[in-house]
Amino acid sequence: GEFSRSNIRYRRLALDRLSYTYSSIVVVLTMIAILLILGVVAQLVTSRVQVGFPEKKYVKPGDSFKLLCETAEEGIIGAFYSPAENVPSDNVLVGKSKEKTDEAFIHESGEYNKKYARATKKKHAGFYTCVIFLREEPYIEKAVCEVIVEDLCKDVQCPDPKTCVADYDTGTTSCECVFDCPVVGIPISEYICTDHCETMSHECEMRERNCLDGGDREVWRRGGVCPFPYKKPTRPSLFTNPGVQNVYPEVGEEVSLHSGLLNDGEPPVEISWSKDSVDLPGFKDQQQYRFTATHGMRTTIECKIYQCRDKSSAAVMRYYVETPDKPEEEIYPVCSVYPGGALEQFNSAAVYYDLACTHVLAADFGPGGDYTNPWFIYGTFDQRDGNTALMSITMFIGRAAFEFQRGWIINVGGKKFPIEEGVPQTLGVCEVVFTGLHLRAACPHFYAYFDGTMSGHIRLGSSETSPSKAESEKGHTNIGLCWDNESGFRPNWQLPTGGGCTIQPGKKGCEDSGACDNFIQPPFQDAALQWASRGLGAQQACNELTCEGSSPSPDQECALNQANLVNLHLRVERELTEAVRAGQCPEEECSWKQKVVEGGCPQDKPPFVCV
Repeated sequence: GEFSRSNIRYRRLALDRLSYTYSSIVVVLTMIAILLILGVVAQLVTSRVQVGFPEKKYVKPGDSFKLLCETAEEGIIGAFYSPAENVPSDNVLVGKSKEKTDEAFIHESGEYNKKYARATKKKHAGFYTCVIFLREEPYIEKAVCEVIVEDLCKDVQCPDPKTCVADYDTGTTSCECVFDCPVVGIPISEYICTDHCETMSHECEMRERNCLDGGDREVWRRGGVCPFPYKKPTRPSLFTNPGVQNVYPEVGEEVSLHSGLLNDGEPPVEISWSKDSVDLPGFKDQQQYRFTATHGMRTTIECKIYQCRDKSSAAVMRYYVETPDKPEEEIYPVCSVYPGGALEQFNSAAVYYDLACTHVLAADFGPGGDYTNPWFIYGTFDQRDGNTALMSITMFIGRAAFEFQRGWIINVGGKKFPIEEGVPQTLGVCEVVFTGLHLRAACPHFYAYFDGTMSGHIRLGSSETSPSKAESEKGHTNIGLCWDNESGFRPNWQLPTGGGCTIQPGKKGCEDSGACDNFIQPPFQDAALQWASRGLGAQQACNELTCEGSSPSPDQECALNQANLVNLHLRVERELTEAVRAGQCPEEECSWKQKVVEGGCPQDKPPFVCV
């Protein structure tokens, strides 16, 4: 009995599971059938309007165009509306469709073809609607086409020489090479030979080829084919074999590298230059490449000589250029006296002093702790061209005493000391010479320079002294305006003199108007030299010479600019040996020398010879 009851329960459970599975299968099959029916209906609906009536149609202004609307067999064209016409509501159109008889659907057309001429945006642009009547629901179907009337290339900028080409089927544009060159009936006499050594039927073909492949061909010869159809072009001759040459110029030297071309070839060669593989278009077809050597150059300059624009067969000349690295930034302490009462002190600060007669510029009465060998440098000032000017520099060192006077005169004990340009002479422990348009004194503790007119310079240290990054500081044995004017009992370190030498110790210099900022130089790159400035003294002197709208004389302008250049030179160089010429000074050196000498006391034999 228990077995029978279990068997019955098992059979009922199996029947329930079978019934559930059958129901699930029926549901899935039903859904698939519905989807298939919807797909067929959608296909029937969407297939009634054919491709002849696109969603968009692009038309060029002035062109003619055609709109075609066609349907499948079960529909007819019920109405066609232009952009200027109002399309009735769907209810109205459905009513009109229902009024159609079966005979109408058999005999009336399922196609509508409308043509338009000379299209304009105002008249023809817009939405066109094609209405299709159907036998059954939904009774109507509408197709809409937007007609766009515009010049597709109007705002398209194509790179020369390409031309914009519009595709009105897709509404797109492209930049293409359109030349329409003639291809038949061209006589040989009109053929050309390009600089690529290619024969072409005419120049139009050459321009088209350039457009297609991006070439830069030009006409080399006209009137026939290239003169070397069966042989290679004549190669050029070089005065040296191609290879690598090492060049080691001095910094600042003007360097000229030659291409190596001796005689041209046939066709003529082209020459290109590059620097470290970067083309130098500014030197195209130049026989020489010129540049000024700078610090730290490790550069390869390459020259290629080639024909027919074929760089692969070029003769290549390479130059390896190497210069010393830029030296570490270090400077000398320099004090410069400018026209107008302006000084640039040893620490590069600019100051203005009211100066008259003689002042202590710099002195050390115990150099290196030796109080038996003091040295003193005095500056004597007067008025020249309406402003303060340095007239002479007097030096005392050891037992020697001498004076640099205006006109490049050296006064020793009241007598003119004879001197020749570039020939050093000994005065006590100092060496004096006329060089670089300056009188120069090289002494154990300083160098002194005088331009012979109105400016001078003092550089601390001897010929063995090296520049440094340290700021020049005043020691307890130092005095003079090149450090400060804190003299206590001698205003502006003025020496006792007779009448006519009154000064105003607290007098202020002219304010900076901004007109003299061109003298200011960029700061040193080394952080240890942030204390040092360049050009402040010259800027202050310029302010004095242009104060209250005044203008410097030609001599003042020359002296100022020359003193500025000498100051910058002495900051980084041990001494001045060659003239540092300013553009504001006369170009003719002899004329300037004669003028300087005429500004001083008469002398039978000036320290130079002019031819």
